[in-house]
Amino acid sequence: MKTKSSWTLPVTCLSLLLVPQLVAAQGASSVARLRTLNNDLIRLHGLMRAAAQSQQPGLRAQASPVIQQREAALAALIAEQPAEALQLAFSTELLAELAGMFPQDARRLESRGTFHGGVEAIIEDGVNFTSHREVTRLHTAQGVLNLHFAGTAPGVKCNDMLAASGVAAAGRLAVARSSVQTAAATATCSPLGEQRIAVILVNFPSASLPANVDADLVKGIMLGDA
Repeated sequence: MKTKSSWTLPVTCLSLLLVPQLVAAQGASSVARLRTLNNDLIRLHGLMRAAAQSQQPGLRAQASPVIQQREAALAALIAEQPAEALQLAFSTELLAELAGMFPQDARRLESRGTFHGGVEAIIEDGVNFTSHREVTRLHTAQGVLNLHFAGTAPGVKCNDMLAASGVAAAGRLAVARSSVQTAAATATCSPLGEQRIAVILVNFPSASLPANVDADLVKGIMLGDA
């Protein structure tokens, strides 16, 4: 038993030490990936400025996959490290130039600005209800944005009208600052209070429910008294 314990403890400790290191390494690689793609696109931007008209289609073809990969990398960094994403996003002036040079991929470039809309605040439960995550979305005139706050998230509830400033890419917004313009009178989608659940039992032609699965069993599972 002593031999088993002497091996178990170091392995456990090593695992605990490695977890934050792996997370940090993943974050660093995401930043490095975006930096590389930024440099590639800036290089193509410089070549386009000096290129003859006959050379521009070829440069646009080279830029297209870079812009697509950069959009995905920036969106991933917004979700992981919104503060870093805000730092690495291009300026408004550079974005305008890139959109003019590469119009076929202009929609894949990020947007800087202030976005207004209604808030949707939900809580997603994990498997077996052992974990959860909070998701805040902003319904704007341009579409729905998942909000990722670089600082402390404001205390918002469903149907609040929010003004959020930052960088948007691929449906995600890195929020640098925000303010509630109009507070909702009531939180219509609050996780507190009575919750209504609909459960439908379905038998398919190729697969039927087990004989012991009926409405009473499912009701007990959902209400926690099965």
